[in-house]
Amino acid sequence: MATGVVVGALTLGPGTPHLIRGIGHVPWQVTIAVTSGLTVLAALGAVAAGWLADRVGRTAPRR
Repeated sequence: MATGVVVGALTLGPGTPHLIRGIGHVPWQVTIAVTSGLTVLAALGAVAAGWLADRVGRTAPRR
């Protein structure tokens, strides 16, 4: 699974600016702003997923 995540990241990472640029003729500044915003959202999602996994992983102590 880790290999798939790495391949997906290496595919989507560099390709996202081209996708945004291909949607419409937008200035390069807009492309950079949108991809930067998506990067921040992805980072927040990763932090939230880690936080949730940590919270769900905690269980009541066994007796």
